[in-house]
Amino acid sequence: MKLRRLLINKMPGVDDGYGVEFEDGLTVVEGPNEAGKSTLARAVRALLWPDTRAKGYVSVSAVFEDSEGLVSVEREGPRVRWTREGEGVAPPAIPDEHLAHSFFIGAEELVDIQALHGKDVAAAIRKQMAGGYDLEAVRELFPDPARSRSARKAASAYQAADRKVREEEGRQEGIAHEAEQLEALQAKVRQGHGAIREARFVQAALRLSAKQGALEVQAALLAELPTELASLGPDALERLDQRLEEQEGKGQQKVKLVRDRERVQSDAAECGLDQPVGARTLAILDDKATILRETQRKLEAATLNHAKSVSSHSNARQAVGGREGVDLDLGDGSEWFELLRQRAEIESECGATENILKHLVQLGAAPELPREELEEGVRNLRLWLRAGLRSSADTATGTDAFKKLCAGLAALSLVTAAVLFTLGLPYWALALGLGAGLVVPAAFLRSKDVVGESGDLRARARAEYPQSLDPPTAWEEPAVQDCLTRLTQSLAEWATFEEFERERSSLRNRLQGLKERAQHQDEERQELAQRIGADTDLPHAEMMTFARGLDRLAQAELALADAASESEQLQAQVDEQLANLGKALAAEGEDAPAEVPDAKPAVERLKQRSEVLARARDAEERISRDMARVDEDSQNIAGYIAQIYESAGLEAGDRSGLAHLVNNSLPVYLEVSAKCRSLESSVAEAQGDLAGAPTEIARMAPEELEEHAVTLEARAETLEGLQQRVAQITERISLTMNANSQREFLAQRRDALEALSGCHDDYLDHLTGRFLMGRVTDRHKRDHEPLVLQNARKMFAKFTHQDYELEVARGAEGSFMARNNRRAVSLTPAQLSTGTRAQLLLAARLAFVETNQAKRPLPIFMDEALDHSDAERFSAIAASLGEVTQDGRQVIYLTNDATDAGLMERALVADGHPAPHRIDLGLVRGMGAEPMAATDLELAPIAVVPSPAGMSSAEFGALILVPALELTRGSAAQHVFYLLEDNLESLHTLLKAHVETVGQWQAVLRNDANLALEVQNGMNTAPTLEKRGLLLDAFCQAWIVGRGLPVNLEVLLGCGCLSDRWPEPLSAIAASLNGNGRLFIEALRSKRDERSKGLQAKFIDELESSLQVSGHVTEAPMLAEDEVQRRVLVSDAAEGADTQQVTGLVKRWWAHAQRSAPTNG
Repeated sequence: MKLRRLLINKMPGVDDGYGVEFEDGLTVVEGPNEAGKSTLARAVRALLWPDTRAKGYVSVSAVFEDSEGLVSVEREGPRVRWTREGEGVAPPAIPDEHLAHSFFIGAEELVDIQALHGKDVAAAIRKQMAGGYDLEAVRELFPDPARSRSARKAASAYQAADRKVREEEGRQEGIAHEAEQLEALQAKVRQGHGAIREARFVQAALRLSAKQGALEVQAALLAELPTELASLGPDALERLDQRLEEQEGKGQQKVKLVRDRERVQSDAAECGLDQPVGARTLAILDDKATILRETQRKLEAATLNHAKSVSSHSNARQAVGGREGVDLDLGDGSEWFELLRQRAEIESECGATENILKHLVQLGAAPELPREELEEGVRNLRLWLRAGLRSSADTATGTDAFKKLCAGLAALSLVTAAVLFTLGLPYWALALGLGAGLVVPAAFLRSKDVVGESGDLRARARAEYPQSLDPPTAWEEPAVQDCLTRLTQSLAEWATFEEFERERSSLRNRLQGLKERAQHQDEERQELAQRIGADTDLPHAEMMTFARGLDRLAQAELALADAASESEQLQAQVDEQLANLGKALAAEGEDAPAEVPDAKPAVERLKQRSEVLARARDAEERISRDMARVDEDSQNIAGYIAQIYESAGLEAGDRSGLAHLVNNSLPVYLEVSAKCRSLESSVAEAQGDLAGAPTEIARMAPEELEEHAVTLEARAETLEGLQQRVAQITERISLTMNANSQREFLAQRRDALEALSGCHDDYLDHLTGRFLMGRVTDRHKRDHEPLVLQNARKMFAKFTHQDYELEVARGAEGSFMARNNRRAVSLTPAQLSTGTRAQLLLAARLAFVETNQAKRPLPIFMDEALDHSDAERFSAIAASLGEVTQDGRQVIYLTNDATDAGLMERALVADGHPAPHRIDLGLVRGMGAEPMAATDLELAPIAVVPSPAGMSSAEFGALILVPALELTRGSAAQHVFYLLEDNLESLHTLLKAHVETVGQWQAVLRNDANLALEVQNGMNTAPTLEKRGLLLDAFCQAWIVGRGLPVNLEVLLGCGCLSDRWPEPLSAIAASLNGNGRLFIEALRSKRDERSKGLQAKFIDELESSLQVSGHVTEAPMLAEDEVQRRVLVSDAAEGADTQQVTGLVKRWWAHAQRSAPTNG
């Protein structure tokens, strides 16, 4: 289904509508940013998959062409409508929505390092490849021998044991040879000791002669210098200047102390006190001031209280008529007042009791049904229900206990409700309901007695049921139980009624008692009123008010008298305390305070004056001591200065003369004196060393001594080495005679060899199993490889010029892998460059769309998907897109770079495809742009491989810079020149297709049949190129025997026996040795390189064993040319090939290999 026209009326980011028309094949839509290129893809997606619901309002339409003609689709908001020739039709069959992103390929998806957009394609491929066999799992049943830890340990143990045996044998042979030389060496040692003793005497004689001569010279120089210099030191001038500075400083210090003493004396005079006031006296004065202030506060409070008492007295008198001179003695008035108060309380209590009684009367009358018949009915119903059941004594006991508990709680709740109701509290109804509820189970359990026999209890209970009560609706357990519940509730109502009746009777009795008390008190009140002369006709309330007023007036009179007395007493105390404090302050020289607020400040002033005087006296005493010390120090300094001048023989104050002696004469004197003392000590030491020396040495002249010393030194130089050799030989002989280490080492080597032999057998079994399963796995993959994987691999190989092939990751969550055909390794997308990763995912997406397309193939939108590709890979991808369009599919490429259109046009035309259609979206939308043809662009030319016409193979190889043959890297990494050295035209064909290595050629065999056929047909000599690649691989395997593989960082990381700190420094050591494994192990054992210091010997042994198992270090000898040739001829690769032709290839490769430096040996 081809897109012919797209009209965008309104979409997010597009307010002014525009339309674009499309042609068959590949169309390049170019334009600047914000021109709306990506909006084209979003608009098509919104039409084909409306459930995706683009954000914002969408108004777009398009015209597609399928096998039946033109079909239109338009979308306004969420509504999508398909029409054909003006009539509505059903939407065409298009892929599911989850596959929509496969038709819209953007740059941001292709560089996604997580490869999230490739996982669905990879999952589909894995689903097609699933055949019920996990051949990889079967292959893993045979452990990889190269990773066998037990094999490495066995090999390491054997090597260590064999090395110890060889070392022990060599050591014993060396000891036997050294034992023969021991006596001669001991004689030489004795001669050396004698020469050393004689040499010490000769050296002492030489030192004595030299030191005596030097001493005579220095003594003569010392005699010429002044004798006074002996008493001067080199720092005499500095000491003099230091003392002069100290003397000046002491003078300044004394002047300052005099001024300080005068200031302190002035401060003491200003205080006006003869002596400081004692601390106890000040504390007493402060306490008196505090007491005075507290008494003053009490006086102020008493004054305020007196004023309040006057006001209260006036109010109380106004309350009884306001007359002066009223007699407040009521006599028996207090008793009368008490009677009035009690009468008021009785009236209040009577009113409350009447209210409660009235409420209880309103609660209800007695139930209608007689109580006795209800109890009889309940008993018979319970008897009917218990018929046929037995109850144990324990159960009866427990029931009685529960019955008593329920009855007790019910009674307590009912009494509580009555009390709460009497007191007028709101919770009496809750307690009443609780009590009524507990009456039900208590009544139910009351008649629950145990019967001995079930017999006809139910019939008897039914016959004895009272006739006045309604019987159960049916004599069945549910109906009987309902009837029993109803009768039990009626009994509970009787219990509640009786409880209320008892409460009402109690309240009536209480109310009668209160009325009798009220009548009795009325009689007593009348009697008291007549006795005290009160008006008995006044109402009770007025009499009560008048009595209370008189009582308050009496209390106010008493309070007023107390307040006046208290104020007078406090005022007298304040006056007395103020006078006493004033006398005490005056006695200490401070003015007496006139008012109470001045008392505390007066005490504080006296305290401050006393403190100032005390500080001044202390400071004056301290200053006097400092002045005495300064005078003493000044006298000592002056004496020291005079002593310096006197010792130098100079007059006091002659500093210039002292400076001349110290700077000019004293250094010479000190130097000569030191030399003389040193020489005298050396002469005495040399004379002591000559004690016991031969007389002929003492008589020798200095020249003779020097000659004799040279002779003795030559003899003594070899002594230390001789002694060490004698000691080492003696120790080794002793250890060898007492040890049996050789037998132990031989036994260890034998055991290690047996263990290694077993590991070798397992190694061969596992290696054979892995080899066979690998062949089976490869064959299974070829036979069951899905078409989508074939297409993806071919596209990716073409994109990368056969450098990479696409693989599907084994894990269920994985995406794709890229196999590097040059290095024969598989890489995850995260390990690839950004451009290669984008090309990997692009190949997978295009192959998936092509293989799984619907009946109506949809257009593919590519939004700047080739931004991360270089020019050569861009051309390869563009050519592949041209092939995609040959099947009738549209490809629409969106870009903002006009160069992309030029590159795509050049690539398509060069590959035989039509030039792409170009749409300048900037011009369509009025942004001012013009399309550019490929001829208008300055495109970097694609590199051209030179023709080999007229050249020899050596000349052509030098021209194209063929790298050296590095067989340790494997056959896949070798240049195809070594396969086609005698077929340069076929080599030229491969190089033009960017195929340079054997691994790339093998990828061509799998992915590009046309190119493989073209190369094979162009060859004029046998064997075929495919056969030559297999023969080169067999040659590489034979060549590396005895040479070992290069050691690098990757190898050290995979050995598994090193901690994280070692691989990097050790790889640097290996690199400096060109990866030679044997030299690398020897360098580690020798500890010559600082980078390997600290690596323990056991880890070196494990590393050596691991490298031996992996083939990086080998003990096997290198194969000669004849043996390499023999192994290639008997290999599977040589089967069916001409022997002479294979031999010629092997000789050619051998010659090339000899010109390359060997990696290991």
